[in-house]
Amino acid sequence: MTWEPTLPADNSKIRNLGTEIRPNWEAIQEGNASFLPQALNLKNRTLLSPTPANPTAISGSYILFSKEDAVSGIPELFGINKNSNVTQFTNGTQTLDPITGSASLGNGLIIKWGTVSPNLAGVNVTYPTAFPTAGVSVQLTAIAYTGTATTAIATPLGTNGKTGFTALVSHFVSVSFSYIAIGY
Repeated sequence: MTWEPTLPADNSKIRNLGTEIRPNWEAIQEGNASFLPQALNLKNRTLLSPTPANPTAISGSYILFSKEDAVSGIPELFGINKNSNVTQFTNGTQTLDPITGSASLGNGLIIKWGTVSPNLAGVNVTYPTAFPTAGVSVQLTAIAYTGTATTAIATPLGTNGKTGFTALVSHFVSVSFSYIAIGY
């Protein structure tokens, strides 16, 4: 099928609209290259086997599409440019809670946050979901303490800090910290 931008015409009869419009919808469904500058693909990319496939790039177009993650089954948003470069905008479930949560950025970085009350022996913080590749940085900020100021140290847990960190303080005080962890 080929996209025909002149149909339906202003003077088309109602009884002819089905035969004039249907081929255009089929061209849109197939992502026909004659339908420019953009093409819409209304098919569920998840159903393409064995793994969800990316749509074919179209010259002069940027296509947004979604497909489910093969492991978690969570729908994720992607884009593909005219050079077939794919950008992933979401990754996994976002938990945007003000106390503990995580968010994925379009460039692959993931930010996790929460609170911890460390002691001299150290307290392990395990993320609800691990970073896929590595944890890069953990920043601790004192939010409530009694006594003198203290230094907090965060050391990675698991391979490359993917699963969490151990927080400990330099001397004993009653203290709570908020943390921000960055990884990918």
